[in-house]
Amino acid sequence: FGLIHGTHEWLEAFLLVNQPAIGGSVGLDWIRLGVLVASFACLLGYAASTIHQTLPSRRRRAWGIFFGTLVGMAVFFAVGMLRIHGAAAGLPDIDAAARYLLAVPAALLAAVAMWTIASSELSKSRTVIGRSLRVTAVGFGAYALSQLVVRPLSWFPANTLNQDVFFSLTGLPIQAIRALTAILIAWGALRAMQAAERDRQAQLAAANQARIRAAEEQEALRRDLLRHVVRSQEEERARLAGERHDQI
Repeated sequence: FGLIHGTHEWLEAFLLVNQPAIGGSVGLDWIRLGVLVASFACLLGYAASTIHQTLPSRRRRAWGIFFGTLVGMAVFFAVGMLRIHGAAAGLPDIDAAARYLLAVPAALLAAVAMWTIASSELSKSRTVIGRSLRVTAVGFGAYALSQLVVRPLSWFPANTLNQDVFFSLTGLPIQAIRALTAILIAWGALRAMQAAERDRQAQLAAANQARIRAAEEQEALRRDLLRHVVRSQEEERARLAGERHDQI
C-alpha cells in the first residue's frame, strides 16, 4: 500500500507541476486514478488479512458484518451518485467515490487490526511494541478521517466537507494532514518492528546461551561418567589382583 500510494502521490505532484506543459493529459489522470484505487485495494486486503489472523471467529464475523454493511452503504451511495450524474461523472467524482468506498473502510479496518495486535502485545508485557502499534492504529484512524475530505463536488458530502472548506478552517491543505498521518503510521510501525527485532535477538541470544549451558552440562556429565568408568575398572582390577594373590 505504501509503495503504490507513494507512486500515486508522486504522479499527482507531477501532473500538478507540469499541467501547463502537458496540457491536461486525460490518460495520465486515469493512470493516476488506477494507481490510487490499487493502493486502497491493497490496504483493504492487508487490513482484512490482519483482522482474520488476530481476532477470534466471533469477533471476526461481527467486524465483517459491520464493515460489510459499511461498504454496502457506500456502494449504494456511489451507485446513486453515478445515476444522478450519469456520463457527467468524471475523474473527481470517481476519485471521491474511491476514497469513500475503499480508503475509509480500509483504513478503519487497519486501525482496528493494529489496535488488536497492540492490545495482545501489551498483555504479554511487550510494552514498546504495543504502544508503537497503538500509535500506528491512531495514524490509520486519522488517515481514514482525512480521506473524507475530497475535492469540492456538487453532491453530498463532497459539497459540504471538501478540501476548500478544510483549508479555510485550518489554513492547511488536506495533503499535509495525510502526510503527517503517513509519517505517524510509518514511525509507529518501524518502531514496533525494531522492538520486535530486538526481542527476537534477545530470544536468540538466550537460546544460544541455553544451548551452550546444555552442552557444558553434557560435557561435565560425560567427564563424570568417564571418571566413574575408569574408577570402576581400577576397582575391578584391584579386586581381581587381590583374589589371585590370595589364591597363590
